[in-house]
Amino acid sequence: MRCKGFTSCRTEPPAGAPRLFPSFVLVAIALACLVARPAAAQDSPFSSCKQTEPIRMLSQTPEPIDGRPGAVRWTLTGNPVVVVCDDTTLMANTLVYESDSKAIHASGDVVLRQPDLTLSAARADLNGDTKLGTFYDAAGMARIGDEPAEKSPFGTMEPDVTFAGERIEKLGPKTYRIHRGRFTTCIQPTPRWEVTSGDATLTLDKHALLKNVVLRVKDVPILYLPAFYYPMDKGDRATGFLLPTYGASTFRGTTLSNAFFWAISRSQDATFFHDWTTKSGQGIGSQYRYVSSPDARGTVNFSVFNSPEASTSTGDIVAGRRSMQVDGDANQGLPAGFRLIGRVNYFTDAATQQMYQDVYDSGSRQQRSINAMLTGNVGAARLSATFDRNDYFYGANGTRTGRAPSVNVSLPDRTVGRTKLYVGTSADMSYLVRQDDLSRPDTDHSLWRLDGNTRIRAPLSSLSFLSVTADASWRLTYWTESIDPLADAQVPVGLGRQLFELRTQVVGPTVSRIFQRPNGKYADRFKHVIEPTFRIRRTTTFREFDRVVQNDYSVDGQVGGVTQIDYGVSNKVLARRPPPPAAPGAPPRPGVTRQILTVDLMQSYYSNALAARYDSQYQSVSAGSFGPLRLQASTRPADRVTGQFGMEIDAKYRAVTILSATGRLESDRTELTLNWSKRRRIRDVPEYQYESHFLSGGTRVRSRTNHVGGEYRFTIDMGNRRWVQQRVLAYYNSQCCGVSVDWQQIDSPLLSARGVPTNHQFGISFTLAGVGSFANPLGSFGGAR
Repeated sequence: MRCKGFTSCRTEPPAGAPRLFPSFVLVAIALACLVARPAAAQDSPFSSCKQTEPIRMLSQTPEPIDGRPGAVRWTLTGNPVVVVCDDTTLMANTLVYESDSKAIHASGDVVLRQPDLTLSAARADLNGDTKLGTFYDAAGMARIGDEPAEKSPFGTMEPDVTFAGERIEKLGPKTYRIHRGRFTTCIQPTPRWEVTSGDATLTLDKHALLKNVVLRVKDVPILYLPAFYYPMDKGDRATGFLLPTYGASTFRGTTLSNAFFWAISRSQDATFFHDWTTKSGQGIGSQYRYVSSPDARGTVNFSVFNSPEASTSTGDIVAGRRSMQVDGDANQGLPAGFRLIGRVNYFTDAATQQMYQDVYDSGSRQQRSINAMLTGNVGAARLSATFDRNDYFYGANGTRTGRAPSVNVSLPDRTVGRTKLYVGTSADMSYLVRQDDLSRPDTDHSLWRLDGNTRIRAPLSSLSFLSVTADASWRLTYWTESIDPLADAQVPVGLGRQLFELRTQVVGPTVSRIFQRPNGKYADRFKHVIEPTFRIRRTTTFREFDRVVQNDYSVDGQVGGVTQIDYGVSNKVLARRPPPPAAPGAPPRPGVTRQILTVDLMQSYYSNALAARYDSQYQSVSAGSFGPLRLQASTRPADRVTGQFGMEIDAKYRAVTILSATGRLESDRTELTLNWSKRRRIRDVPEYQYESHFLSGGTRVRSRTNHVGGEYRFTIDMGNRRWVQQRVLAYYNSQCCGVSVDWQQIDSPLLSARGVPTNHQFGISFTLAGVGSFANPLGSFGGAR
């Protein structure tokens, strides 16, 4: 979207919408300039226009017209006759003008030229008074818009457009009719694609109505429509129906989708959708978008899908479902420097959403959320109000967490007088939301919590190789509900807690060593830095920890009366890479230093083993007083090569519990990513009974000009030895048209319950540069297995 103010905002049409300045517009524009103005004198039909040069011709013959007193027929011949008026040049072997009827007849290699248009015809009949007329066996070439700064293989190429028609009539100032016409944006002798129409009526800046429309690719008929309404507007946006799309999958069957686009104004629009499938029901939806100012915009999508009753592979009947979904976002600037940011992704039936998910939507269809945040400053204080509610689904069952609402006021750290003491404070009031099972109201553990924290920080060392910081804090927390230990139930009895905390953190002493490698190919100098860290923390005693409802471990999980010691060491390797070559005559550039490897090793000790269970800095839950040994490593030897590795080892059982690794490799034409994670189970240990093992990744390749490319994405459940999803996307584009093929495989327990162990989806779409695209008319190549 582009904005220059409130009234000049332009909202781009939605993805997949056809271009709203089709080639027929250019034909019409050409016709508007074809008709000569009425003659001011009988000796020339062109005397009223601004002729920049004399008419070039071989002869000019006047003759009276029988039965029409005073009428003269002027015949101009040449090889050819050339008439230049304004910015238009008209050429023909013969021009005949009748003075009384103002009729103009052009024949023999009729050619019209304008700066962006060339039109030829066998002959033409025009009227100088009405400026209406007919062209026979007409063909031309014109340019759509301006030459783009960057050509993309899909959607932004602006090539020349060629068009033709057996007969083209001008019916009004902006209305034209083309009989048995065709157009294409391919300029090859044999176009790769073209659209043919038995009859087309178009009105400039409004619409085109086509009858008996056939789209041909490589002269093969692909799509036929008996009638087609095509909106067009010189501002790229117009109200009307969008091109229909087709799809197919194992579970859904054949899908037909239609859409209607409403250009409400230059700063807002709406689109209405209808989906019909042969196996899985029908759906309707809408999208609304607006841009009211450079810092205020939003999008809202709404859809309803009806899934019919179905039978499973075992003969069981699965009831039909209806799911409604609302998703959107808004970013709105407000007075006094405040800003409102909102995001919603809500649906009524999780099972339906997950069954109809796309590969890339598999994560979002397992979570629904409503998020809104209002932020701003009131004097020196920072005010933040939040509404955050998230539901997570595993199959049809779900849990709920969030803060709905939460209000936070904070004052940043400030020095006390001329001392080196820093003081800061914050206060938070939140309604903490937690429901373990959305189908069971008795699992709702939501409550109000008030929390305030004041801290004092003092740096004790400013040495470059040693940093020592001490801080103290006082936290006061109150919960409106608590746990009754005897009944093991949440009761509406308030609970207060007061904690004092003292903490000291030491970073260093840092030691380093430099390794020189003169004339090294990769680097001429390496630096190894070893940086130990040590932090000790002590909190006052709190004897009612078992009464705290555990919703937020960072606050609720503070046990109290605990001495915690965190210790670790960080290894960093830096390299000074050779500089890029300097320009001739310029001084040499300095080398570029980059951190190519970081390895962090850390562990924690707790005087109370209960505190280890609630430490959120570790992924695994420790079973003893010592937290897990955590190793984290990351590398970036080059700008386009990165890698990470993580591991946690339980100190009590001396077993690896968490493993993860990611890698990414990029170049101008390729991209490769790989992600691996494993959570291990330890037999007979309650803390380590959940296990998982996944491998995911993908690759993307393209040619130097991006004419040919593709990508492959996958996720494998290694523990259960099954594919979770696969996707293959390939495209080819050359000059004026392209084709893309999309194949997906999705495995879901919800689909298996309906007798479809694996859902295969196949789509094929053709992209016609400067015109639009359609999708998947060929059906599905896949099937359940």
